[in-house]
Amino acid sequence: MSQNVRADPTSAVETQADPYAITDKDLVGEVSTPICAPGHDTIPLDVWRKILDPNTRQSTGYVKRERMRTLEEVFQDLHKRLDVVICDKCGHERPRKAGEYCSKHKGCGGEYSWFLDEYFHGPDPLERTNKNPVPHNWRWIACYPVTGGSEGHYVHVEFIVDNGKAGLEHVRLALGKTFKGFDHAAEMARRCARLLGA
Repeated sequence: MSQNVRADPTSAVETQADPYAITDKDLVGEVSTPICAPGHDTIPLDVWRKILDPNTRQSTGYVKRERMRTLEEVFQDLHKRLDVVICDKCGHERPRKAGEYCSKHKGCGGEYSWFLDEYFHGPDPLERTNKNPVPHNWRWIACYPVTGGSEGHYVHVEFIVDNGKAGLEHVRLALGKTFKGFDHAAEMARRCARLLGA
């Protein structure tokens, strides 16, 4: 029998506890990379551990999910992967250095600009404070651009949970804004989708 847990205290929808999480903590070994990861460069959404034999304390060859990562942990990984500079002349891309702005690319003489030009915020503040996990029962990852009401374009990154008759619940992972136009917002959304294995 699974227990109902409210993932978000402000949400009217209750979700079930993670049925796949390890329940016997004495049988867990070291952290393992899941074999079924969608791609080698995707950001993990959960933490897996090797299962130990209770008698020998040796690995059984099985792995089991220990927990879902927190929304903040996943967001920090996503932000780090998107916080790059791109050369306007040749397209060369590299991680942004702290305090860097408008530096020259020594290879072609072009100018680097930030990929994240305005902002890229993480989960809602209450979800950050409560260290809410990625919903274990998410159905879709939605990454999409929208035109702002007065200026710029926004990028929404959300986990969509299908709660049956209660409807769909959107759990925010990130919200970005750009002044580089709709195509750039769409590229931001595409990169988020690829990195999260959508």
